[in-house]
Amino acid sequence: MAVIPETTTTGPTTLTYDVISLLTSWSSSDARSVPADEKLKSVRTQFIERVTDSNLNTLLGKLLEQGIINDGEREFAGNLNRAKKAEALIDMVRKKGAEASSALITALCEVDPFLSKLLNLQ
Repeated sequence: MAVIPETTTTGPTTLTYDVISLLTSWSSSDARSVPADEKLKSVRTQFIERVTDSNLNTLLGKLLEQGIINDGEREFAGNLNRAKKAEALIDMVRKKGAEASSALITALCEVDPFLSKLLNLQ
């Protein structure tokens, strides 16, 4: 289906709007304004399904070093199977707000650029 530019006439001036450009620029700027905790919420299921156990352990370590999670939280999550560990990690960080969620997104981009790109977090 082709999108044809829409033309609007206002007095002597004819304005042409490229619908595709408007939609693209709107969605790009809209995605940047979404808080990090909401971004994590939107990719939660895919993250849980796709992140590897090795990367989860690395993420737990990075977040512990940054003070985002504490030793008890790391130990708790570290003792779970891969899927439960992923679920625990994303939920505990997301509940801590946008700053903690942003730290997880940044760490994921470093640890697994492929997954973070796939989840549209880069």
